[in-house]
Amino acid sequence: NGQHIASAAFDSTVRLWDSLAGILIAVFSSSSPIVDASFAPNGLQLASADVLDKIRLWDVRSVRFSAGEQAHLSFVRTVVYLPTGPSIVSGGLEGVIRHCDASTGASKSTHVLSTRMTNSTALSSNVKQAAFCSKDTIQLRNLQTGEPGPVLEGHTKDVTGLAYSPCGQWIASISEDKTVRLWDLRNIEQAHILATINCGDGYGVSNVTFSPTGLQIAVGDMNGTVNVYDTQ
Repeated sequence: NGQHIASAAFDSTVRLWDSLAGILIAVFSSSSPIVDASFAPNGLQLASADVLDKIRLWDVRSVRFSAGEQAHLSFVRTVVYLPTGPSIVSGGLEGVIRHCDASTGASKSTHVLSTRMTNSTALSSNVKQAAFCSKDTIQLRNLQTGEPGPVLEGHTKDVTGLAYSPCGQWIASISEDKTVRLWDLRNIEQAHILATINCGDGYGVSNVTFSPTGLQIAVGDMNGTVNVYDTQ
C-alpha cells in the first residue's frame, strides 16, 4: 500500500519503516547477513534472502519469524512474491531461479539460468523473464520457454545489481565501474548512462531498485548511502 519500506542489511536485519514519516517501526533479526527483502501482496508477510542460502519468512504484524527453508546452494541474491498467488520466486548466485511456497518456503520448481556463478539476478514483474549477469554482461532468459534472450553489453567492470521497472520495459543495472545504466527492452541497444556514483575509493554500488511508479531509481552503495535518481 506504499505506507511501509523494508530495508535489508548485512547487519543481519530487515528494518520496517514508515515511508511518510521516515520512522523506524520494527526490526526483524536474522542469524546471517540479508541482501534482499520483499513484501507479500497483502503486506502482512515479508520474505528475506540471506548470504547463507536461505529464504526466511516473517510475520509483519507480530514481527516474528514464521518459516524458513534452504533455497539455494549459495548466496541468495533476490526474492519476490508472485502477485497472483501464495508463491515466492528467488534467484541465487549459482545461476538458479527457484519457485517456493510462501507459507512454508518449500521449493516447488527450479529454472537453471546459467552453469556459472552469477553476480546478480532480477525478475520481471510478471515473472516471465529473468536477467542475470556474469562479469560485465547481462543475459536475458525467457522463463516460460527456457530460451536465452539478448546479451546486454556496455559496462566496463563487473555488474553488481539489476532491477526491472514495474512496467517491465526497462532494466536498471549498476556496476563496479560505478555507473547506473538504463536499458530499453523494447529496443535493445547501448544503455543510457543515468548517473555516475561517487562513493569513494574502496566502495562500490551494491543494490538498485525502481520506485513503484518507475519514475525513480534508488541505488545503495557500500559506504552506507542511498542515492535516488529520476529516470526521465
